[in-house]
Amino acid sequence: MRSLTLTLLCALLSACPPPTASGGGGSRSGDGGAGTSESILGTWRADSTDAGTPLHLAFRDDGILLVLTDLATCRERQRLGYTTQDQVLTVEQDVEPVPFRFEDRALILTTEDGEQRFVRAAEDCHTIAPSVSVVGTWEVVDSERPDGTEALVFTENGLLFFISDLSECTPSTRYPYSTEGDQLTVLFSGNAQTDTYTIDDDVLTITNSVTANSDSFTRSRTDCHTRLQAGGELPAVLIGTFSHDQMGFAIRTDQTISQLTDVEACTVEDTKSVYRYDDVLLIVGEGAFRWEQRGADIALTPIDQAGGTVLLTRTEADCHQLP
Repeated sequence: MRSLTLTLLCALLSACPPPTASGGGGSRSGDGGAGTSESILGTWRADSTDAGTPLHLAFRDDGILLVLTDLATCRERQRLGYTTQDQVLTVEQDVEPVPFRFEDRALILTTEDGEQRFVRAAEDCHTIAPSVSVVGTWEVVDSERPDGTEALVFTENGLLFFISDLSECTPSTRYPYSTEGDQLTVLFSGNAQTDTYTIDDDVLTITNSVTANSDSFTRSRTDCHTRLQAGGELPAVLIGTFSHDQMGFAIRTDQTISQLTDVEACTVEDTKSVYRYDDVLLIVGEGAFRWEQRGADIALTPIDQAGGTVLLTRTEADCHQLP
């Protein structure tokens, strides 16, 4: 059975029972509706014996719902906008409204999987200052950036993505990163660069350690950081040895792509890492490409570069199976 919080994260609340009649446009006051003195505001611990890591809820008074993986540290998994009206909870991202009520000071949410129960936690995650973790999706403040980047994405598993289209979470490149204190270290093509960063009221400022120039980003409610963390693996249709314009390309299951000067001899000229995110193929050091299956062949169209579509024609060679 799906927990409510997992359902929220995946935006799958599409078959909830009909909500009770609601009034106007809703509010962010967090009150429980007519006839109750309880408030949904606060930090709520999942009261569940379901297997897996429990996810908890923190309703802030500014209309932000935090989904938490650890109450002791208030570790944030995702944040969503919310409103309540007449004991109906509405969460952003086009999910269906969820009826709620209070019983013995517990919060009961009614979903398609039944009733989900939360009890008030001793922790005050709903009142802490905005997260100081870089994990999340951050919109560029300067919209005139020459590289066309619209956002930065930091995933929990240590990957930094530059996003060229925030509405579709389209990555243009990715790099490993780590943080320690106020130090942000990014591994750019084998070269590590360490800069300083601050987070103040959900504004991320990164100061270049060499030039002392600073770039600012605002935290976005878009969940690109959760979507991109789960991707990367190549589907079977992309695996194989291909040719184009007298060159060869071997795409392997170990998420590498090699350029071949001789397909018959499987002569490798260069090898790069390659990752797939929905219909985007991200080749490290080369850029991002829209990919499309055309029969046995693969069409690649550059996203942020000049040039037309390239058709990779599948061959019978097995260079992709060689180390």
